Amino acid sequence: MLLDVTFWNLFLLFFIFIPLTMAWIASVFDLFFRRDDLSGWAKAAWLMAILFLPLFGTLAYLITLPARTTTYDREVAGAYPSSGHMTS
Repeated sequence: MLLDVTFWNLFLLFFIFIPLTMAWIASVFDLFFRRDDLSGWAKAAWLMAILFLPLFGTLAYLITLPARTTTYDREVAGAYPSSGHMTS
């Protein structure tokens, strides 16, 4: 047969391969567009780990990801000097 589709092939595709691919893409996106606390060298190191060890690099990145806070939240908490945001 040309397409030998079994239950286990579909299981691996939908419950293993697709979620891991989505986690890989999300971690690369998060690394470049949402992490303002890492330097350029740290981002490069994480990118190399994610690209060359896709499963372990992605899992390590997601496990060591800090709690999500925005720059505005850190300003309100006093971590950064105020940049003119007014709170009411």
